[in-house]
Amino acid sequence: MKPEVHLVLVIFPIVVAVILSFYFFWSETQFLTIPTEATEIALVDSNCASCTNSLPYSVRAFLEAYNYSPNNLTFYLGSKEGNNLTEKYVVTALPSLVFPASALNGNSNLSIIISTLLYGNILTFNQGQEEFVLNTPFSSAIFGPIRYYSPLQNRIITSKDILNHTLVYGTTNPLERDVINPTTVVEEINASQLNSNNKTDIYFIYGNSPFSGLESLILRDALENFGSFSRNVTYYSSSINAGRLITFGPQLSYDLSASNYSSRYFQIKAYDISDLTDATAQELVAQYDQNLFYMYNTSGFNNFEPLIDIGGRYVIVSSPLKPYIFNGLNQSQIEKKLSENESLAFLFNRSVMFMDSLLCEYENSSQICSNPTVEKFSGEYK
Repeated sequence: MKPEVHLVLVIFPIVVAVILSFYFFWSETQFLTIPTEATEIALVDSNCASCTNSLPYSVRAFLEAYNYSPNNLTFYLGSKEGNNLTEKYVVTALPSLVFPASALNGNSNLSIIISTLLYGNILTFNQGQEEFVLNTPFSSAIFGPIRYYSPLQNRIITSKDILNHTLVYGTTNPLERDVINPTTVVEEINASQLNSNNKTDIYFIYGNSPFSGLESLILRDALENFGSFSRNVTYYSSSINAGRLITFGPQLSYDLSASNYSSRYFQIKAYDISDLTDATAQELVAQYDQNLFYMYNTSGFNNFEPLIDIGGRYVIVSSPLKPYIFNGLNQSQIEKKLSENESLAFLFNRSVMFMDSLLCEYENSSQICSNPTVEKFSGEYK
């Protein structure tokens, strides 16, 4: 993908509207500003010595390879400065790293790298879009298993990225590879389990974006291997112009919250980000993506990257395929296109089977769990 297209793509997920104001001492604390003599602040936790400093140092070294030269400070959780920093940037996972967007001025190579990290959910913008914030759980996509402290859960968690694109898609065809989207799938080891009524909870938080719409198609197909939907409620997403030659959407989307899913094993809890009132869903958004708290115009809801949490253990951000493959098509037209386009059907079905492999970690009695491809994903993606 061309760099200018990449840069356009990452703007939309970050320019999202309306502040969800809860968590972290909102009322009386005076917000901290980054000192003019510093270009970077690391926020660390003395109770997580094994994870505190290594990640900021790794990120700093990674960016320095692209001519990033930080003048840095370190604050500690529990100190006045650290608490203020936590509040201002809604830091929900430590260690964290804050540096101003002005650090990119005049550095086109670094701008492209940062754009890629933003698109992969490794970094986010703060509410004023003047600073970048390290999004700790997703850093495992680059740096491997990450140990971090969650203020929301008040404990140390280990996470690792488990989506091996080569394993899942196994394609060298440039046209096929261009359809694959840089999705992040994180496994959180020893995370809190999400279940109710003796079933595993699946949280799907979405917006009116083509990314959310395409992910709803994949998730629905995966869930049908473990239950059934009694209703078929659909709508079309917004469209996103991603450069002069690329438009994402409108994408056929399933309203999973209104489709009455019945399963012995799972229950779907789907929430629109524009009306996110469920407390657990709010906490998931807070914990996994600070950026989602800061939505500045209503078009942000139309560009929201979907978030899926499976049982509190697996977290998926964005859709695994780029949402232009079904632009404007209805359900029968999508099915026809998949039946006629072998390459596209391969990629789509692989995405569904990878999702099923995560579900099979909770319940493997479904016939899909004995599918050789699903078994391969379950056995090798860890």
